[in-house]
This record gives sequence, structure tokens and C-alpha cells, in this order.
Amino acid sequence: MLTMQGATVPTQIKNAASSARTLGGVLTLLGALVCVPAMTDTSPEARILGALAGLLLLGPGIMDLIAAGALRRGNPRPVAMAVWTALGQCAAVVLWGITLLLFHRRDVGMDLIAPGLLLAFFTPACVAMALELRRAMSVLWQIQSAGHGFEALVRPVEPLPNDETTGTRTNPRSAE
Repeated sequence: MLTMQGATVPTQIKNAASSARTLGGVLTLLGALVCVPAMTDTSPEARILGALAGLLLLGPGIMDLIAAGALRRGNPRPVAMAVWTALGQCAAVVLWGITLLLFHRRDVGMDLIAPGLLLAFFTPACVAMALELRRAMSVLWQIQSAGHGFEALVRPVEPLPNDETTGTRTNPRSAE
């Protein structure tokens, strides 16, 4: 049972943390699997694009793992960073596609296309994760803005009236 400062965590936050952990693990594993063969290739273009694809899979994967832990602790700030990372990955997929279209040659093999296909394949999953994390983050903000049991009321300080006979200040309520 997840608890956050003594309170039970809503189901939406539990589901988002579980989904973020799963997607983060898959993206991190695929990013590592894409990076290693890309670094051993002989062509510099394949090395650069393969390493870039690996990093673009590793980045959101690691941020999703961090966001899952932050959701479990009730911290919405890393979750917001994970949402921005997922949106950055979507922009990177668009730039990847434009780059492949602009610099398309006949000798471009699967070394350059396969990492881009992996990125494009996981883009809908990252968009869905960003939306789910955003909803969970709004629930966290609602939980944290609920208040703290009591609020201090500030009343203005009233000066005590002077007693004409002794010249001292007295409390008007004590005279009753």
C-alpha cells in the first residue's frame, strides 16, 4: 500500500506510477540495446544517429523511472520534468523524420532507419504517459493544496485605553 505523509494514495497516482515504471524500464532497455551496436558501426553517420536514437530512448526512460519514484513520494516536480521530456521526444521524432527525408540516399540502410522506427513506435506510448502523468500531477497538487488542519487568524492589535485616575492602561474586559 502506497502512503504519502500518512494518507492513502489515490488509485490514479498508483496506476500512473506503475505505468511510468514499466514504460521507463522498456525505454531504458531499448535505448541501451540501440546504443551499443550503433557505437560499434564503422560509418560515422550511423554512429551519430544510432547514439542519438539510443539517447532519445534512454532520456525519457530514465525520466519515467524518476517520475515513478517521485509519484510514490508525492513530489510533483520531477513528474513535470518527465512530461516535458516526453514532449521533447515527440519533437525529436519529428526532427528525425525530417532529417531522414532531407538527407535521404540510396545507401541508407537499416542502421539509420531502425532507431527512428523504434522512436516513432514508442511516441504514442510517451504521449499517453505524458497525459497520465499530467493527470496524476494534478491530483498531487490537489492533495498538497488541501490545507494543514488549521489556519492562523490574524486580528489587529487594539491599544488599551488610559485610566484617568491612575494614568495606567487597563484592559476594558477585565473591568466587567
